[in-house]
Amino acid sequence: MILETLLEVPEGRRSSDLERWRKGPAAPSGRNLEKALELAAEILGVGLGAIPLPPEVPHRRTVDLARYGMQATATTLRRHGPSHQFATLLATVIYLEGKAVDDCLEMLDLLVTTELVGKAETATDKERVRQHPKLAKHSVMVMTLRRRSWRSGSRWTTPRWPTS
Repeated sequence: MILETLLEVPEGRRSSDLERWRKGPAAPSGRNLEKALELAAEILGVGLGAIPLPPEVPHRRTVDLARYGMQATATTLRRHGPSHQFATLLATVIYLEGKAVDDCLEMLDLLVTTELVGKAETATDKERVRQHPKLAKHSVMVMTLRRRSWRSGSRWTTPRWPTS
């Protein structure tokens, strides 16, 4: 069964497919968005989200199983009995289907927003410098500070622009 193969470590790899699926996307970039889309397609390709769950299984129980499946190691999941292992993996994969799509949408939103905001900031800076040549020196100092704070590892991402 496909769910049991999720717990096995393929040859040449260090972790199981379940571990790879549970790991979220890295820093937002075009290449990582492509990887996230491929991962989402792989997870959705299994088709477990289309399986109707029995109505006697409470939604809360499914959520608890998915939460447990997201935290437990593959070794721990292998030790469970077949029915508990199946239920946990099914709930986890169904959860991962939604999570993978959400991760892709969030990354796309972040990339588009960053791109648009970056272009708008650049255009605004150029316009300010054109209108007020003395601000050119100030803009260079702000950009230098941004680069230095980014390199030093601090998470200063919100620019602090002068109000005037």
